[in-house]
Amino acid sequence: MEQIQQQLQPRLDAISRFVQDRIPADRNGRILLGAGVGAISTAVLFPLTYHYYLGRQITHTHPSSGSRYASAECGEISSFPQDLIDNYKQYRVVHDKVTKGMPAFMITLSPKHERLFTEVVRHNMLQFSGSPQALLMWLAAGPVQRKTFTKDYINSLPFQEGDVVCGVFQVVKRTPLRIEMALNLPKGSQPLSGLTVISIRPRGEGSVLVSETVQWVDSDTGVVLPLERWIPRFLHSIVSRYLVLSGATHLQEIFQDV
Repeated sequence: MEQIQQQLQPRLDAISRFVQDRIPADRNGRILLGAGVGAISTAVLFPLTYHYYLGRQITHTHPSSGSRYASAECGEISSFPQDLIDNYKQYRVVHDKVTKGMPAFMITLSPKHERLFTEVVRHNMLQFSGSPQALLMWLAAGPVQRKTFTKDYINSLPFQEGDVVCGVFQVVKRTPLRIEMALNLPKGSQPLSGLTVISIRPRGEGSVLVSETVQWVDSDTGVVLPLERWIPRFLHSIVSRYLVLSGATHLQEIFQDV
């Protein structure tokens, strides 16, 4: 250990001199430097810390792409094209899944629980409408599509097949406790397709709230999917984790009030 310390000491001394030479000599300069470093540290560390905090409360299957595994994961999504499973090598597929357990909530297929599920979907899409991703979608949307981002519109939406929310999400499959929404991007956008799936499933004596995101594109296009890029993937991870936690909390709150 002493030998290693002796070998490293010259380098540590050099680093120390490098830092000291660049610290302002005057007091005001040191204060400004400290404030700048603090601001940068906060801007970087807060999102990372918040991401970690959310991750401790849910189960997050991180995106898997360009593989048979990613396609096979989507086999139970009824609106997922069968060709992507049979000919997975022709596509790039990304599947992301976030799950929040609710051990105290036993789900049934009753009309009451179907109404509660609709309220959760409304709550989640309303929360999503204020996200950075939704802002970009809103900017690209026309006047008619922009109405689908509003609170009154979302809170009145039954989320039945054909309904559109937040401009680009169209309901393509609805069952009492499951909703599948296709991603319909504006003309001229990248040639990618996607699905967002929200569901509640029984687990043990309780249940789980599940949010899934699937993106795919023909391999020949050379398009890199958003969930394959670091920044979009990180932002999506924060938003999806938050929405699942918020949705689970909202569900249990309104369940007690019903």
